[in-house]
This record gives sequence, C-alpha cells and structure tokens, in this order.
Amino acid sequence: METGARTVGLDLDGVSPGFRELYEAANLIVAKGMGHFETMSHLADPRVWFSPPGQMHPVAQALGVDLNAFVFGRPLGGSLDRRGKTEP
Repeated sequence: METGARTVGLDLDGVSPGFRELYEAANLIVAKGMGHFETMSHLADPRVWFSPPGQMHPVAQALGVDLNAFVFGRPLGGSLDRRGKTEP
C-alpha cells in the first residue's frame, strides 16, 4: 500500500488515514531500503524490522553486522540521524 506521502522513507505525520490505520493494526512491519531505515530507525516500536542495504557503513554499524552483510534486524541501541550518521 502506498503511504500517501510524497517522501522517501516514512514520515508518519504525512501519511494517509488509510495507511495510518493499517500501520497501527499491523503485528509486524518490514521496512525495506535505506530511506525507511533513515526515517524509522529511531522508533521504539518492536514491530518494526529493517532490511536496509548492508553495504552502507552506518547501517552495518547501527545493526551490529559486518559490512556488506544481508540485513534483517533492528538497531542495537542506535539509529541514524537525517544525515546518515549513527547516533546513540
């Protein structure tokens, strides 16, 4: 489903009511891609799991995986800021 927003990643403040309803009701949310990792990695939502490109050093560092690894996981106590820098 489309989010209804014209942005890369996910900005929950800009989504359509229909998308928000599905998001709130979901048991599992798989966020694929760098844009979703950058915009959602700060969320303290245990339903959200990421599959971003592991060839990006900040992503590998935030998820605690080797560079170029296939990634499916959650940040290990960190997230990425809007500039792609790892924050605690």
